[in-house]
Amino acid sequence: MNDAIKAIDDYARILFRYRIRTEWETRERCAEKGFDSESIEALIERLKERGLLDDDRFLRMYLYEGLTLKKKGIYVLREELSRLGIARDQIMEAWRALSKREDIPALLAQWASKEKSFDPNRWKTKMLKRGFESEDIGQALEVLEDRD
Repeated sequence: MNDAIKAIDDYARILFRYRIRTEWETRERCAEKGFDSESIEALIERLKERGLLDDDRFLRMYLYEGLTLKKKGIYVLREELSRLGIARDQIMEAWRALSKREDIPALLAQWASKEKSFDPNRWKTKMLKRGFESEDIGQALEVLEDRD
């Protein structure tokens, strides 16, 4: 293995040790580090062949974890993913698929019911800031009202 390949492979290990990356992000980070485009493209192909670089899988995981673990809505997640080089139409398509599997208003209602002092207006503002759609928030509030 020549020194250039070893150097870029070592750098990729460092990048992927922290978290998985998008193809765009991997390409950008390697270019910033000074690797030539030929070495970068060869690395990208090797990573894809090994299944370590898969933008679709990255997107699905990022959206699911963002929603369920970090309690972020589509508007915040879309901006974050756009900065990582994922196209907006891809993001929205994956979000629609996730929305079919996960009942977002029910998740929101579940989170709201765990709040110690619940003020609907403050909670709605908080969820809007986290990037949730007002329609989902409204449905969650209806679910909470029905429980009372």
